[in-house]
Amino acid sequence: MPHLHRKTRKTFDTPGDSHFLTFSTFKRLPLLTNNRSCQWMVKAIALSRDQNPFDLWAWVIMREHIHIVLHPH
Repeated sequence: MPHLHRKTRKTFDTPGDSHFLTFSTFKRLPLLTNNRSCQWMVKAIALSRDQNPFDLWAWVIMREHIHIVLHPH
């Protein structure tokens, strides 16, 4: 079985800082290409805002990944 290369990154969580998050679909498949899937994702983000204290500053949904900029309270 081949060894999969994983990207590494440093994690910073300084109180008062905003965060830029990127996350991908399973195996980076283009699962967010239709309106129904995108609306499901928008509803999931809204639900998360209701359950967690953060301000959502910006977001973009692409075919196989999502970018979010948020500021936790």
